[in-house]
Amino acid sequence: MKFIIVNEIDNPHLKRKEIMVSLDHVGGATPSMAGLQSLLSKEFKLEAEKIEIKNIFSLKGRHVSKAKVFLWEENKVDDMNKPKEEPKQE
Repeated sequence: MKFIIVNEIDNPHLKRKEIMVSLDHVGGATPSMAGLQSLLSKEFKLEAEKIEIKNIFSLKGRHVSKAKVFLWEENKVDDMNKPKEEPKQE
């Protein structure tokens, strides 16, 4: 899967970068949020907890999707590749 940054906005008040990404996924399905989070984590050399995938939209009839992503300066979200912990019952 290849991606291109279409738009990047630095938002210092909220301590994040807001990027719009175009994803080329020829021969495959629309990427999952967890897969995209992992890919961007490696590409930007950030922890997965700092990458929030807001949405992914596929373009009709094409193997291209667009995604809105927030890159936080602090850990804000869960790593989507790790299983969620069940709440403890007492």
